Amino acid sequence: MTTDEIIDLWAAESQVNEKGVMVFGEAMVRTLDVPQKRKGPAGWLGYRERYGRPLTNWNKFPNGATYVGVNKILDSGFRNQAQITAWYIGLIDNDGFSAVNVNDTSASHSGWTELTDYTSGTRLAWSPSAAASGVLTISSAVTFTTNATVDIRGIFLASSNTKESAVDIIWATAVESAGRNITSGQQYQCFYTIQFTPAS
Repeated sequence: MTTDEIIDLWAAESQVNEKGVMVFGEAMVRTLDVPQKRKGPAGWLGYRERYGRPLTNWNKFPNGATYVGVNKILDSGFRNQAQITAWYIGLIDNDGFSAVNVNDTSASHSGWTELTDYTSGTRLAWSPSAAASGVLTISSAVTFTTNATVDIRGIFLASSNTKESAVDIIWATAVESAGRNITSGQQYQCFYTIQFTPAS
């Protein structure tokens, strides 16, 4: 029996149930105002705060993993294939957005485009702490500072820091129910968390 035949048989026979490992992922984002100049006893100190004041509360929403991302995790974890040692967060543009899809890849994601209008020349690093109780997350938010007025639909996690790369692995995408309008200089702050929950 070929590998494809085994996969087809497994898919036909399998049923969703509470046993095994359940995989969850979610994003949490908010908007910050333009950072203000720092003021000291003698007046302006000539530089700005690192972060602006919050303009919105945190909004939490689930992610959707991709097949290429799941396959990479399975291959590197269970087949001794090359591991991805760094992951990066990119932004999904609301302009022209229709949908994300489990079959999205970096070379082909017809339902969305990457938004690149922020001050960093590269995507921003997602550097989680060691996993604990099945949870992998970051200790501080990733903060994008926009350099144009934009509508951000969500985020994605990818294996390259190169904007608009077509040769990296996309692990997952996560989008809000509507675009988030952010004016130039304001900040988009986000967390991303992965949780594996074993069930017996």
